Amino acid sequence: AHNNLGLAWWTRGEYEARIGLDPRDALGRAVEAFGRAAEINPKQALALGNLGGVHLAVGDWENGHGVDPAGSYDRAIAACERAIAINPRLAHPHNNLANAFLRKSAHEQIHGLDPNPSLDRAIQAYRAAAELNPRLALPWGNMGVAYQSKAGYAVEVGVDPRPDLDRAIESYRKAIAINPRYASAHQNEGVAHLTLASFRLERGEDPGPPLADARAALG
Repeated sequence: AHNNLGLAWWTRGEYEARIGLDPRDALGRAVEAFGRAAEINPKQALALGNLGGVHLAVGDWENGHGVDPAGSYDRAIAACERAIAINPRLAHPHNNLANAFLRKSAHEQIHGLDPNPSLDRAIQAYRAAAELNPRLALPWGNMGVAYQSKAGYAVEVGVDPRPDLDRAIESYRKAIAINPRYASAHQNEGVAHLTLASFRLERGEDPGPPLADARAALG
């Protein structure tokens, strides 16, 4: 009952955020409900995974409204790690954990911190989610985003981004193989090829091959 109540408040909070209202009251009630479900049944991995998802939603709202989201992302990570410790075969806590680390990495990079440890944790969790549900394209697409973020940071600090760009492209292609209509994976693969082309051009190398790949990916 508490888990279902949490889902109802979570849905309300996401709707309020979508129409421009402050969702924190509804999301806070969802946190309370999922927390209560986990208190009643400490082995309730599903409720803890949902709790992580709600903390992530709070962090995303805070991030977009000038509030420091770091605490919410850390609470999301903690809840998902508890869920995974209880039931490592449940895919959605791995995916929520990965999303939280991905968001945390972006916040860290904006504030001058090295995002790679968080990105590495995100990639690890996306891979676990993909292995648990091989028919799901989303973890592969998001894994590509994480690798592409590592490549962007590599460029920023003067490190060769090509290994991470290659891994990003491989991840996007796996996502597209599962779901050929995954538009953002096509777009992101094209951007990765364009980044490779720019890097080759700066080094005096022929950018033609990655440009051709970019055209193919972008249609």
